[in-house]
Amino acid sequence: MRYVRQESAARCVEEGAGGGMTLDGRTLIVAPAVSREKAAGFQQQNVKEKKDSRNLYLAREGCE
Repeated sequence: MRYVRQESAARCVEEGAGGGMTLDGRTLIVAPAVSREKAAGFQQQNVKEKKDSRNLYLAREGCE
């Protein structure tokens, strides 16, 4: 939804924050929108380093 006044949007977020809003029997999770730059920052924070799960020490085990 889009709101014309900021007060209306803030009231909607307040009412929906506690799980108080339902639509067709489903509980809505309501949160304010963020800019693209801020959303990209969230994505960069959640990037995890990939752990190397290969057992490379086994490749050298028979060479000695």
